[in-house]
Amino acid sequence: MAVISEVRRLLLDDAFKGRHRVSPKAFTRHRTLSFAIVVAMVLRKSLHSLQNVVNEALSWLGRGTATGSAFCQARYRLRHTAFIELNQVAVLGPLYGDGEYGRWRGFRLLAVDGSKVLLPDQPQVREQFGTIAFSHGRTGSLQGQRAYGLASVVYDVCNRVAVDATLARHCH
Repeated sequence: MAVISEVRRLLLDDAFKGRHRVSPKAFTRHRTLSFAIVVAMVLRKSLHSLQNVVNEALSWLGRGTATGSAFCQARYRLRHTAFIELNQVAVLGPLYGDGEYGRWRGFRLLAVDGSKVLLPDQPQVREQFGTIAFSHGRTGSLQGQRAYGLASVVYDVCNRVAVDATLARHCH
């Protein structure tokens, strides 16, 4: 329960909101999709369509209605740093804070996993993360380039929690 109460405290904290929005004007008006609701909806994993996720969440919260497009626009006002701080403060802090966590032979057992991630093919993304050339399998002729990044996660195996994650520039 410490995790849930810490997440709730952070999401309702104006200083936290100020640190993790893209501009000082973002999330200042009282809207259906507040800062806390947008962060919670991003954290919520769902296999449903975006509109169904928005409808279910807002119905459950008794907050009215919003379109999937409105949610996407609100999501762009969030900085990724919100999720980093939430993980460090609300998840890892309580987990490791008291020293009572799962160990293997007395040690934290960490695993690292990484892979190439196909990213949206936009000029800003290409510039930030780089590209990988691709070719036709049979002829070997160059077909084009796509934006890719390298994703890696450090995972605490015994406690089943991500300790750190990075999306970095692809270097060929």
